[in-house]
Amino acid sequence: MDAANVDPNDRVMIIHANNLEALLGDTEVTSSDFSSVKSLVSGSVDSYMGFKFIMLGDMDEGGLVKDGSNDRVCFAFHKSAIGLGTSMQAKSRVDYIPEKTSHLVASMFSAGAVAIESAGIVKITCREA
Repeated sequence: MDAANVDPNDRVMIIHANNLEALLGDTEVTSSDFSSVKSLVSGSVDSYMGFKFIMLGDMDEGGLVKDGSNDRVCFAFHKSAIGLGTSMQAKSRVDYIPEKTSHLVASMFSAGAVAIESAGIVKITCREA
């Protein structure tokens, strides 16, 4: 990202829970000799080397998938490299249903994400033991 002149502020890294465990096992991340982040006290890495870390666990809809071997693809990106487009603004309705003597609440929303700047998005392959 530095070689592509991506702004050093607002960088985000998305990692899996297993990758967080491996990261907490690295002395350079957890030792106060190398970093001011007290990761062992909180049990997480909030930020490191200019990146804000977001952890995702296993998800039914996909998440950070692992291929046939022990490799998992994680992502680092700059916030301005990702865009959001909404095709329907959020709408909510509350209706009273007399037959059921209750209220029915319905909400609708439609949106999608797109890569705006490919230089600000990096795929990182993490090998899990």
